[in-house]
Amino acid sequence: MLDENGQPTRKAQKFINFGVTVVDARITDMQPNRKFVERMQLKQKASADRAIAREQRIQEQEQRLLAIAKGEREVAERQAQAKVEQIQRTTEAQTEKQLAITQAEKLKEQAQIERETSEIHLEKAKIEAQTVKTLADAESYKKRVILEADNALAQKLDAEIKIQTLWAQAYAKRAVPTNVFGAAGDTPVGGDGEVRAFMQMLTLDAAKRLSYERDIKK
Repeated sequence: MLDENGQPTRKAQKFINFGVTVVDARITDMQPNRKFVERMQLKQKASADRAIAREQRIQEQEQRLLAIAKGEREVAERQAQAKVEQIQRTTEAQTEKQLAITQAEKLKEQAQIERETSEIHLEKAKIEAQTVKTLADAESYKKRVILEADNALAQKLDAEIKIQTLWAQAYAKRAVPTNVFGAAGDTPVGGDGEVRAFMQMLTLDAAKRLSYERDIKK
């Protein structure tokens, strides 16, 4: 307690009235009574219990904080692992998607190339067919013009030559009898005139079979 001047108040001692001032005091060999000792022991025990409780509270607080930190660390690890797995799955999905797109584009380009190649082959085939047709028409026109120009004279001459060659070979190899019996003028004897007449008949028959006119148009 403080007095009005702010100084600690002291209990007035009786020896002050006799002009005695205590400069230094020592209390030795103090023998407290039993109750005081018990109270002090209880106080010490309570103080110790409080200290133990305080230490336990601090320990529990630290353990709680440790558990919280451990839980947070585990949660953070799981979140990090999940994030890594998610990123990996996303990357794999993106890669598969890109591969699918690339494959689709490749197939599309290949189909486009095949279609263009088919169109080129078709156009080439059309041009070749047109060329063949044009050449055939030109050859046909050429032959037709030649035939119309000379009335197929070359073909007719060639056919006549072959026919006459065959008849000449047959005439050269004919068998002529030495003696012929028959009425005068009525029995064929295989003379040259008879053979020529026979050959002319065969030639006319061949021309008829070939369906062409031997006369040359003017």
